[in-house]
Order: sequence, then structure tokens, then C-alpha cells
Amino acid sequence: SLDAIDGKQARRTGSSSPLGELFDHGCDSLSTVFVSLGVACSVRLGTHPYWMFFQCMMAVTLFYCAHWQTYVSGTLRFGFVDVTEAQFGVIAIHLLSVLLGPEFWSYK
Repeated sequence: SLDAIDGKQARRTGSSSPLGELFDHGCDSLSTVFVSLGVACSVRLGTHPYWMFFQCMMAVTLFYCAHWQTYVSGTLRFGFVDVTEAQFGVIAIHLLSVLLGPEFWSYK
């Protein structure tokens, strides 16, 4: 994903800095909200504001917990299924909505 490329390029060129890392994670925290809203709309949760709010809060909470763990332990740990896999999941959800139509997510 393009999200990981900027950090790798900064480290490769020797231009990484704590300010750049803060800016990158700040942008990630904002995009987490917009991506979760996009997924909620893609799976037809747009008419259920409480579910949309719940989904956004879960995404932000997971983001916060990962960064809190980094703050406490001093290392950013990645699990077997982590950010990149979640991004592929978001892509799959959007592709299914485009190819099969939004009715695919109906549960009636």
C-alpha cells in the first residue's frame, strides 16, 4: 500500500524524522475515520447512524490501542493479520459492492 511506502522511502533516503512520523500517524488517524465511513456506506450502513458510529469508534479504538502499545513498549508490533491485510479487506469490500451491487450486503 502507498501508506507504507512513504516511511520506507524516508528511511532509505535518510530523511526520516520524529516530526515526519508524527505527521504520518496523524494523517493515518484521520484517514481511519474516513475509510471506516466509506466501508460503512459501501456495506449499506449509511441509513444506520449508530452502527456507523460504532464502526468508526472501533476503528479509532484499535488505532489508538496499537499506538498506545507502541508508546508503552517502545516497539511497534505487527500481528499475523494487521494493517496491510485490513487494507486489502477494505479493497475487497469496495470491489464486491461495485461488482455485485450494494444489494449484496442486504440481510433481508
